Amino acid sequence: GMSLGSLKNELGTCSKASHVLISGLFLRSLDKANLLSGFAEMLKHSLIHDASQLDELLALDFDNVNYAHLEDLVARSIMIKDHFVTIDPTERGMRKALNFGHTFGHAIETWGMRNNRPMLHGFAVAYGMVCELMLSRDVVGLDANKALTVGRKILALYGMPTSIDAPTAELMEL
Repeated sequence: GMSLGSLKNELGTCSKASHVLISGLFLRSLDKANLLSGFAEMLKHSLIHDASQLDELLALDFDNVNYAHLEDLVARSIMIKDHFVTIDPTERGMRKALNFGHTFGHAIETWGMRNNRPMLHGFAVAYGMVCELMLSRDVVGLDANKALTVGRKILALYGMPTSIDAPTAELMEL
């Protein structure tokens, strides 16, 4: 979907892609921040479908990127997304798992835009995943050690969100 003002993914239509191209040249053109931004979606895919991949993803060195390995990981990530889209094309059930990190992430991103503190989408999603891991721990009993361990690993990769000082009530409203 496309964004409209400060509203995320409000316009557009969803159609399954007939082809997916992964370009190593394109990946090489991105700076570290934009690589990490897209990488948040890959972390999400691992967490919602194949947590065994998480350590491999988190071991990537973004200061010395092995692009051939990254291309393989991107391809695996696309297959995970395709799995969810194929089994639930109209987002009535299982596909909603693809929203992991986005509920809080869109709130964080919207707050940042409204307060002249823009943030790359993937960074907001990464912080959103940490929030949702803690919420899962508190509400549905996700193992606290797992939630904290994964949350800390994500924050080690993306840094602490020091530019977010939004009041909790305002983020919850968003």
